[in-house]
Amino acid sequence: MIIFVEIRLKSLGDEEFEKFEQMIETMPNITDCFLMSGNVDYLLRMRAKDMAHFEQLHRNELAKLPGVERLTTRFGIRAVKVAGNQAAAS
Repeated sequence: MIIFVEIRLKSLGDEEFEKFEQMIETMPNITDCFLMSGNVDYLLRMRAKDMAHFEQLHRNELAKLPGVERLTTRFGIRAVKVAGNQAAAS
């Protein structure tokens, strides 16, 4: 399953960005991370085998990310178009 996670940080200092981004680099289930404009700071795309696996990732990884003020999760229902050789959600 494909999950999109919107992240808003508590503070927007360089140190906070660096800590957050370093932690993201260590998480293999996060496939993409984008620094965003607008009302969220980062958009993550991640994969999980199923809902139980996502719950484990949420508890053990996402909830422990440094400096997070708000985390919003959205689940992909079906891939309509996927660029390149990336596999569609299944």
